[in-house]
Amino acid sequence: MSPVQACNILRHELIGLQLRVLKSSYRRNVGLRGRVLDETRNLIVVSTVKGPRMVPKNGSTFEFMLQDGASTRVDGGALVGNPEDRVLRR
Repeated sequence: MSPVQACNILRHELIGLQLRVLKSSYRRNVGLRGRVLDETRNLIVVSTVKGPRMVPKNGSTFEFMLQDGASTRVDGGALVGNPEDRVLRR
């Protein structure tokens, strides 16, 4: 599989990527930074300094830092769904 890039991030595994929450329906999540620990159908679990936090995908906007040093913004609504099914979507 090709490396994670801005153009193909929706078809890749997100676990392990660094992220920042740019917008969220829950104010306390805005500005949250950390590494993606896990992903469910509707949530992303983020490892933070204060411990793991769950961020709903729907209603959030994320900025993912990629391995090549670039970053990309992703609307959480595009991530909703089982991770294994999202990887197969076109």
